[in-house]
Amino acid sequence: MMKSDIAVAKGSDTERVPCPRDVFELESTLEKLEQELREINSNQDTLKHNFTELMEMKYLLQMAEDFFEQAECQLSVSELPSEDSITLTTSSRMARRTSSIASHTGPLKLGFVAGVIRHERFLSFEKILWRLFHGNFVLRHAEIQIQEEENNTILKKTEEYRQNVLTAAAGHIQDWSTKVRKMKAVYYTLNLCNIDITQKLIVAEIWCPVSDLASVQAALMKGSEQSGCSVNPVLNRIPTSHTPPTFNRTNAFTAAFQSIIDAYGVADYQEINPAPYTIVTFPFLFAIMFGDCGHGLVMSLLAVWVIYQEEHFRHLKNELIDVLVGGRYILLLMGLFSIYTGLIYNDCFSKSFNIFGSSWSVRPMFYPHGPWTNDTLHGNAHLQLDPAVPGVFSGSPYPFGIDPVSEGEAL
Repeated sequence: MMKSDIAVAKGSDTERVPCPRDVFELESTLEKLEQELREINSNQDTLKHNFTELMEMKYLLQMAEDFFEQAECQLSVSELPSEDSITLTTSSRMARRTSSIASHTGPLKLGFVAGVIRHERFLSFEKILWRLFHGNFVLRHAEIQIQEEENNTILKKTEEYRQNVLTAAAGHIQDWSTKVRKMKAVYYTLNLCNIDITQKLIVAEIWCPVSDLASVQAALMKGSEQSGCSVNPVLNRIPTSHTPPTFNRTNAFTAAFQSIIDAYGVADYQEINPAPYTIVTFPFLFAIMFGDCGHGLVMSLLAVWVIYQEEHFRHLKNELIDVLVGGRYILLLMGLFSIYTGLIYNDCFSKSFNIFGSSWSVRPMFYPHGPWTNDTLHGNAHLQLDPAVPGVFSGSPYPFGIDPVSEGEAL
């Protein structure tokens, strides 16, 4: 299908698990399809081979006919009397006739062989003839150029039929693949089960959340009805002294954060799961380090775009894209927290900004209102503003974030 550029149709989303008889029907269908395609390909190759041979013979006969017609024309032209031949003597004419008669009645016989050979083998073929006949041969060749328009009707019909068969198969290949994967999953699960002593029942021991027992019972009943089993499934809770495994229920939003926690270690049964706290602490600690509202906005927009294009990206088989899709909500929260801390830091695309204006002023600290002079400014590496000096502090704090005076801006 890939060689023929045939698009594979999307399969229908169904929750029905195929029965064993469906697998047998699928196997029979695939065997018939394989046999039919093998016959079509074999017949097509045979037709192409025969068609190529016929076209080569056709062009070979045409070229041989053109060669002999050209030789006859040259011979007839050479035998025509010219003005110079009229002045020849009678003795020369007799000598030429004698030699001509001797040539026709002598044992010398000329023959020809015509055929088709590949272009890359022609030089080797010419060398072999030269060594075989010691140079006593005449070799003429011409390249055969078969036009693509000269195609056979049978070949076209065969190709059309082959395309129709492949197109019909492409419409079901996704459904067939889904059935096979589901049956593989069923048999994989059955291999984990044990067989009863009577060799008629299958016993499975599993760990299951108590809240999902009703769902498991309903799934067993549904599977029993679909398979046509006459025995109803039995579900019992078995008391055990073993420590149950840890199960953390997740969704599309919390799955990525739970993966981060599991990478460091899985909590024991009935221990507190730190994943809910990580939903806040992980992106916030990143934002404290990152702290740029411009870059945070870009990151948030990227995360929103990935969330909306999630179904499209899941069909792309790429490890980097899988990581990006899996952490889309982490990127979103990191971007939002980065916008928040960037506004606190007064930082946008690595550039400081001042929205509300500073609540502090340096000018009142200089003489005559304050104790500072130019010598004080040049003689001290660090100076501290005194809010007791009138006009240095306005009395109202900065509305949001850190006052820009801490950034060392000119005020």
